[in-house]
Parts: sequence; structure tokens; C-alpha cells
Amino acid sequence: MNSSGLYLKNLRISNGYKTQTDLEVATYIVQGHISKIESSKTNPTIGTLMIFSRAFRKSKVTYEEIIHQFSPRLLVEDVNQLMRIRKQQEIDDTFMNLLDEIYKRILFDDGNKQFLDQYCDSLSNCIGPSCTIALRTRVETFITNMTTDDSKKLEKSEKSKFYEKFVERESIRTFSVFERSCRTDTRASFITTLQTLLAEQHKATTIPVQRTEFSDESAPVYLDSVMMSIKERRLVIELIRAHRKIELSLTNEIDE
Repeated sequence: MNSSGLYLKNLRISNGYKTQTDLEVATYIVQGHISKIESSKTNPTIGTLMIFSRAFRKSKVTYEEIIHQFSPRLLVEDVNQLMRIRKQQEIDDTFMNLLDEIYKRILFDDGNKQFLDQYCDSLSNCIGPSCTIALRTRVETFITNMTTDDSKKLEKSEKSKFYEKFVERESIRTFSVFERSCRTDTRASFITTLQTLLAEQHKATTIPVQRTEFSDESAPVYLDSVMMSIKERRLVIELIRAHRKIELSLTNEIDE
């Protein structure tokens, strides 16, 4: 194992992937290929290194850093390639942040089905229906598992860790699929789609709640299992108004 293979192994372990199989599950890069890279039997592509960089987010390793470990001369001798790598880093940072926010929104309040539908429809156009169906199944299964009686008994902090881990894993997986199956410009254009989805979702969840005015023409109101008459409703309204006037009067006296 040379220095580059050891570098990757150390990054894997320090980021919580105890085995190569753990890293395979997160990135969709097969364990056998990871083994060959760590034992220096093969040299990874730039795309594979980008996926690893996303899987090692805890270490905040950049594209430039990880590529330099495996191909030190590449970025030194090709200035244009270096600039492209740095630009792609900026684009993908935005992409990952948006994916994190998307999955958090979907899981908000035990799952947002309509938002999940919109996201999966958009995603399917880029990565195909089979990958999208698999992703949707994982999301729905996770939501179901987190709403069981046993899961509800978890402490808030423990439950939060499960959600954070799920969001992180799905963001990495989604990025990996894009890197392996889509052109770079497809990933860049999909960012606009995600931004639009989030903007619409934010707008939908910030619509002011309409107030329902209580009046003598309100829907039937029951007290002690007996429907209140219009006369009784009017009496309640007048009593509340009188009480508020007294409270206001007392408040003004104190202020003076």
C-alpha cells in the first residue's frame, strides 16, 4: 500500500466507514474497486475521487486535495484542469447543500409526500426511474420506521442523529449517481430545479393561516355535549368582549 492508498484508507476510517463495504453502501462504488484503490492496484478516476470527497465531508477534503494525492502532476502541469476542478468544487458544494435541504424538507413533519412527489419526478428525468424508485422506497421506509412506537420513545437528540445520518447518506448517494450517470452540465442545470422546488416549498409553508372569526353564525359549537344556541353564543361573545375591556382598562391604569 503506497501513500495514496493509505491516505484513502485513513480518510475512510476517520469519516466513520469502518469497512470498505460501509463506504460502498454510501457511494455505490463497489467494495472490490475500493480495495484495489486502497492497495494501489488501480488508480481512481477524477469522478471517483469527487465521490470520495463527498463521502469524506467530515474531513472537509477538497477535490484539489484528494486529486493531488493520486495525480500530483495533473493539477500542476495543467492550469486549465486545475481551474475546472475548482469551479466544479463550487458547483458541487451548492449541489450538496441543496440536496441536504431537500431531504430535510421531505422528512420534515414525518414526511412531506407532495414535496417528495415533486422531487422524485424531477430526479427521474435526470437519473432514470429505477434509481428514483429505489430512493423513494428508502425515504418512505425510513419515515415509516421513525413513526413506530419504539422510535417515538427515542430521545429528541437520538432521533435527530438518525435523521442527520439519513440525510447525509442520501445526499452522498444522489451525488454519486449523478457523477456516474449524468453529464456535468446536467448536474449544474438540476441545481436550478432544486432551487425552484425549495422556493415553492418555502412559499407554501409560509402562507399565513387564515383566522376563523367566532360569531353567532359560526359552525355548531357544543358545550357539555349540547349544541349552543345562537343566543348563548352571543352571550359568550359579549362576556369575552367585556372581559377584554376590563383587562385593557386595568393595563392602562398601571401604565399611567
